[in-house]
Amino acid sequence: MDTEPLNRIVNSREAGLAIPKKRDETGVNLEHSDSRQTDNAKSVGINAAAAKPPADTRLQRKPTNHGEEQAPSTSRGAPFEQKPPKRPAQNQSGLRSILGFGKTASSLNAVGADTHRKTARKEGYSDDSARAEMDVRTYQRERDAERQRHEQLRPEYCQDVEKLQTELQYERKELERVARSAHHLQTILDNKQFFLGPQAPDEDIRTRFSSIFTSIKTWSTYFMYGPVEDLDIGDNILDKYQRVLPLCTQISHVKTVIAAKKQRRLLVRGWAAFIAYKRILATNTSSKRNGTDLWLDKNSAQSFSLLEQKLSLRDQAQLPVRMLNDWRAWTAELLSKTIDDQMLRASSQTAIMDSVHEVMGFVGHLAQPSKAQELATGLCDIYVEAVRFAQLLRQQRAIWSVHFPKRPTTPINSELMFDPGRMRNELNGDDILDEETLKQQLVEITVTPALLKSGNADGEHYDKEFTAVPAGVAVYGRRDSNLDS
Repeated sequence: MDTEPLNRIVNSREAGLAIPKKRDETGVNLEHSDSRQTDNAKSVGINAAAAKPPADTRLQRKPTNHGEEQAPSTSRGAPFEQKPPKRPAQNQSGLRSILGFGKTASSLNAVGADTHRKTARKEGYSDDSARAEMDVRTYQRERDAERQRHEQLRPEYCQDVEKLQTELQYERKELERVARSAHHLQTILDNKQFFLGPQAPDEDIRTRFSSIFTSIKTWSTYFMYGPVEDLDIGDNILDKYQRVLPLCTQISHVKTVIAAKKQRRLLVRGWAAFIAYKRILATNTSSKRNGTDLWLDKNSAQSFSLLEQKLSLRDQAQLPVRMLNDWRAWTAELLSKTIDDQMLRASSQTAIMDSVHEVMGFVGHLAQPSKAQELATGLCDIYVEAVRFAQLLRQQRAIWSVHFPKRPTTPINSELMFDPGRMRNELNGDDILDEETLKQQLVEITVTPALLKSGNADGEHYDKEFTAVPAGVAVYGRRDSNLDS
C-alpha cells in the first residue's frame, strides 16, 4: 500500500506547515476542515514539545500488546480516519494548567486568592470580612478583661488618691500659713531701722574661736626638747602660773608638771592661750589692761573703752542693756571702717610682740634653739588672727565674752572644781572619766578659755547667758591637790 501521501500529511502537521487544499471525491472543498485539523495538530504538537520533561515519557504513545508502537492505518479509502484522535479542549487546557504554561500574573493571583479562601473556609472563616470580625471579637475580649481588672483595682487606687489629695490640701494650707508669717516678718523688717553691720552666725564665731586654739595646739608640739633645769621661772609671776595650774602653790609644782612630757605640752598650750586671753581676747573692759582694743590705735581704743565704762555704770532704767549694746556694736562698726588690715597690724604690733616675748620667755627653752625664731613668728601670726577675732566680737549686737577659768578666792573654797556646764576634759584614752566622776574632780591644768554668749542679733534676751564653746581643762582623777605624792 502506498503510504507516502499519509506520511507527508503527518509530517506536515508535526512540522506546523500548511496543508495544501484538497477536495474529496465528490469535489467538495475541504480547505476549512483541513485548516481546523491542522491548527489542532499544531497546538497539540507544540504543547507536547514544550511540556515534555527530559526524563518523562508520559506523552509517548502507548505500546501495543506486542510492545511496539501502533502504526497509523495506510488505507487509501479513508486517509483521514487514521489520524490521531482530536483531544477535547478541556484536556488541553487542563494539561497547560498542570504544567503552568500560558498563565498570566493576574491568573496566578486569582489562584492564590482562591487558595486563601479555601484555607479560610477550613479554619472557620468564610472570607476576609469573617477574619476581621474574628479580630474584632478578640479585641473585645481583651478590652473586657482590662475593664474587669480596672474595676478590681479602682477602689484601692481611689483610696490612695483621696489620701494624697488630703495631704496635698494640708501642705497647701501649711504653705499659706508660712507665707503669711514670712510676709509679716518681712514687713516688720522693712519698717525696722537697721544701722548695724552684718551679724555673723553663731557657728561662724565658734569656728573662728576654735581655729585660734587649734593653731596653738599644733604650735605646742615643738616644745619637747630642752631640760626642765633651764627654765627661767620667777616667783613674782606665780599668780599667772596659777591661772594655768590651779593647784600650783609653789614653783616646784610647776617643774613637776613640766617634767612629764604629756603634761608639759598641755602646760605650753595653756600658757599661750592664757596670754592671748589676757592681752587680746578679754572683752570685759574691767579685765583689760588700760581697757585697750588692740585692733584700734591707742587713742581711739582708750576713748572707746572710757565711754563704754561710763555708760555701763548708768542705771538700766535710764539706759537699757539693749541700747547700750546697740551703741557699742554701732560704734565698733563705724571705727572698723576707719582702719584696714595693714593699720590693724601696725596698731597691735607692739602689744602682740610683748605677748609673744612673755610666752617664749617661759617655755622657749623647751624648744630647739634653731626653731625658736620660727616658733615666735608662728605665734605672732596666731595672735594677729586673735586680734581680728576680737574686733568681730565687738561688732556683734549680742554680748560675746571670753572667759578663762579661775579658782575661787574665798577662804572656804580655794580650789577649782570641774564644771560640766563650762568645761570639757582634754584628756583621752584611758584617762577619760564619766561626768559624775568629773564633777568631783579638781582641775589641774587649764588648756583653753571658754566662749560665752548672752543676747542675740535682735537685741533681746541679754539676761540669759550660755556657753558657746566650753573651756578645755585636764583632769587626772585625783581628788587631793598634792601632785608630788
